[in-house]
Amino acid sequence: MTAWLHDVDDYKLVGKTQAEKLTNAVNIMAQAEIADDLSQVVLENIAAIGYSKRLNGRQPQRLAGKLASDADMCDAIGAVGIERALTYACHHGGRIFDPKVWPNVNLAAHEYNADGNTHDTDGFINHFFEKLLKLKGLMLTEPGRIEAENRHQIMVDFLRAYFHEKNAPEWSEFLEEYLRSVE
Repeated sequence: MTAWLHDVDDYKLVGKTQAEKLTNAVNIMAQAEIADDLSQVVLENIAAIGYSKRLNGRQPQRLAGKLASDADMCDAIGAVGIERALTYACHHGGRIFDPKVWPNVNLAAHEYNADGNTHDTDGFINHFFEKLLKLKGLMLTEPGRIEAENRHQIMVDFLRAYFHEKNAPEWSEFLEEYLRSVE
């Protein structure tokens, strides 16, 4: 149930204040007549899943929560993750790539998505450095680590090719330096 319900109160859908209440998850489980003790476990798991929650030091403690967290983060990376990030950037009128705007690789939790707003360095390519390339290191299970490693490599290969084709050697150097610093 954690996997099924982990996004029904996503802040991107319902807003930050509403997301913290987990109202949709509570209502769905009540309508399905899920036992209170199981509902509490699911709510604890859901409340600890998500990148911004990890930036704040929260993570699921139970195996079901860890598995759902790893799967959720793996959804954001790899080939489909690239597609999702590009679609999001285009749909929200975001910047794809501005070689003059460097990513903030040390975004704090309060900067990452302050009040639902983007930050000054937000953009498709910068999103890799500000979040996506970090997800591999946040996996909580061995299967998650294996899958994330594969998907991470897809993103690295994409960025190397992208910077080569854009004739952006300074960004190629930045990528390689970034990779050395996190591995």
